[in-house]
Amino acid sequence: MAQVLLASLVAGMVSLLALELGGVPAALLAGSLMALEPSSISHANVILSETFFTFLLVLAVLTWKWWWASAKTLHLLAFAALVRLLPLVRPVRHICGSRWP
Repeated sequence: MAQVLLASLVAGMVSLLALELGGVPAALLAGSLMALEPSSISHANVILSETFFTFLLVLAVLTWKWWWASAKTLHLLAFAALVRLLPLVRPVRHICGSRWP
């Protein structure tokens, strides 16, 4: 249930980001593609870190965009906190496949 909620929120946030960057047609296309992505649909019933990582990443991008538009310190601190959480959810070592300690 949590995976489905997070995936739905990701689709909505991607639509919001596309709306701000490219207008209504881009928002409809981006939201539809995110909602109908086959891997998100197939992983909806399995608890994996990819969905939570994607949620935090898109939220961080939105927070950065809001900070860029308003230059409020709170947005910058929220962005920094979100970016700091990303390696805890999905370590870079597992993404890159490197063998460094």
